Amino acid sequence: MQIPDLTGTPFDAIAFDFYFSDDAFAELGPEIADIEFEHIDVWLDELASEKLAQLDLALDEGTSIRMELLVWRHDCEASARVKEELDRIAGTMNNFLRLEASVSVDASFTVLRSALPPRGIVNSMIGVRTSTGGEDLLLSGAKFSIRGFPNDSVSWFLRSAEEAHEVHGAVSRRMRESLHESLLVDALHVAETRLRRLILEQTSFTHAVGA
Repeated sequence: MQIPDLTGTPFDAIAFDFYFSDDAFAELGPEIADIEFEHIDVWLDELASEKLAQLDLALDEGTSIRMELLVWRHDCEASARVKEELDRIAGTMNNFLRLEASVSVDASFTVLRSALPPRGIVNSMIGVRTSTGGEDLLLSGAKFSIRGFPNDSVSWFLRSAEEAHEVHGAVSRRMRESLHESLLVDALHVAETRLRRLILEQTSFTHAVGA
């Protein structure tokens, strides 16, 4: 599988969670014995000070498989060692190609409020006021569902008044799909398209590519 590269995207990190049912476990048959259930960390430097990716693969209650992949954005070129370790993650995930799984995708982002359209959907909602129980309330975040995709959402929030110059949030997807070579990169493309169109309100942009 192709590991996504977040360089050039607005995302800080992207998390994938795969849950394979008992049927998928049975479909693997004897091949399950050749799969290493492990935790893999990919560090950008030898001092292990900045993590680029991690994979957790485990048996869940003995008959189901759970696989979690996290990828962080980095601003430097990956070394040969890092690429080799990413290939190891991809190789482990390739054991599950064509198997159906429940898939969760959560791509987190941080953008400057000044980068958002002044009259766009986020800036127009920040500070919307209401009152209840004798208290004045100000809107500092929201979550939107995607029409036609009831399990998908886009959310945003301000962490505090002191950090009001930054908008944080996540683009999330929930689906059931058979794993294929470009699933991870495709999911990143969908998340980036939604973020740029719905939050940044851009009409023209170029997608990132795989690592």
